[in-house]
Amino acid sequence: MSPFSSDKPVGSRRDFLYSVSALALSQIVKPGVNPALSTFGIVYTSFAIRSRQSAQAQEQSEGPAIPAEKFIDLCKSFGGDGCQMDLSQLSSTDEDYLKRLRRSLEEKGMFLELSIDAQVLGDSRALGNAASIATQLGVSRLRVGINGRRYEEFFELRKWKDFATHWQGVLRQAEPILKQNRILLGVENHKEWTTDELVEMLRGIGSSHVGACVDFGNNLALLEDPLE
Repeated sequence: MSPFSSDKPVGSRRDFLYSVSALALSQIVKPGVNPALSTFGIVYTSFAIRSRQSAQAQEQSEGPAIPAEKFIDLCKSFGGDGCQMDLSQLSSTDEDYLKRLRRSLEEKGMFLELSIDAQVLGDSRALGNAASIATQLGVSRLRVGINGRRYEEFFELRKWKDFATHWQGVLRQAEPILKQNRILLGVENHKEWTTDELVEMLRGIGSSHVGACVDFGNNLALLEDPLE
């Protein structure tokens, strides 16, 4: 039955999207399918995860909304083979804690990617620390969103160009640290860069350690065709 033809009261948009997210995941994860052919991960920004983050954040006054251990278990419960987690979800950066977290991932047979704040890229010490944490967790990929929503924050073309030039310089300075630590960085097309602009910026850096994290839904805001 269509959800729009039910006699029950219509739920909130959030409830509807949460149920659709769960349904989509249930259709992806099918018993008996070779995991090597159906591997997928769940990102911390997914709607279903965010809903639970918000609920838990209201119940606690400090610490991450969903600590790393709970987040990993949640992704596993959805049938995920891995996850992309924000660095801030780590309850600690102590060596013993990171070892336990890595052991938990290995026992579950899950992979992990980390997301970092863009400001970390401009701080060599912070980036080196993030790379060290990633290495201890067995993580080889970092995701970053260089946020500056194009038509909400920039009212002059010159300001946008200054923004783009600044971040290309930051990425170029961060590249040697990424290379030294054998870490790959994916820059997300987060409502700032059209595909062509992101490609041009990455080619200007010219490193196999700095690439793109492509969210095919984001650039609808820039009127790009997700298939293209």
